Amino acid sequence: MQKTCPECNKTFECSQSENCWCTRITIPEDVANYLRSKYFDCLCEGCMTKILKNKEKILQGK
Repeated sequence: MQKTCPECNKTFECSQSENCWCTRITIPEDVANYLRSKYFDCLCEGCMTKILKNKEKILQGK
């Protein structure tokens, strides 16, 4: 299924199954809560990677 990332507007493929790229990453609970509060749908792999890499700054609102 084609989706558009709500962060960068890039179109990406979401398989909505255990084969999706997102099943290979671990999202800490604090990051999951942040994502739920800000987005209504999936992010692309690039944006998710960026958020996880910078999670301390993002969660502190910097």
